Amino acid sequence: MPKLTDASGWALAPVRAENYAITVDTRSVSSPPGCSGLIFGDNWSTDHHYYLFWVDPVDGEFALVKGLGASSVVLRDWTKSSAIKDGPNFLKVQRLQDRIEFVVGDQKVADLYDGDFRGFTGVGVAAWACWQGPADMRFDHFHVTPITAREIWTSDRGESAPATESSNTARGEKARLADPSFVLK
Repeated sequence: MPKLTDASGWALAPVRAENYAITVDTRSVSSPPGCSGLIFGDNWSTDHHYYLFWVDPVDGEFALVKGLGASSVVLRDWTKSSAIKDGPNFLKVQRLQDRIEFVVGDQKVADLYDGDFRGFTGVGVAAWACWQGPADMRFDHFHVTPITAREIWTSDRGESAPATESSNTARGEKARLADPSFVLK
């Protein structure tokens, strides 16, 4: 069964941040579990531009998406990572100017350079009922911390996970995130 494309939501913190680290502990208390993530770079306007860092604890995969109003661009499709546990996961995004780093647990899983959506932008958490049924997600210890170039990068703590092909599971093949209907609503 493919992942659902229209069963997602988010909550933005009542702050705007520039050059920051966002951290949160996520867990699903529903069956089947949902996907969780961090949203950042949100421009707080009706055109709703943002980045999303999704984690699927069932398949041990993550994805990176850039929202562009009514459409989205996949920056990194579903990629396996041994850092993602079938249970609670610690997520971290660090952004300093154009550089963005993505961490699960204590392992960097990806980084990229992208100069869009900079400045004081919205940050928060996202949940997605990515499989059948509703998803009940919990987000604990959410923090937004300003950072400088001296404080940034956990890359000394771990290496980027190698890119792999998306997996097929017993539930069926996942929806491709390139599907234009995959947009936060």
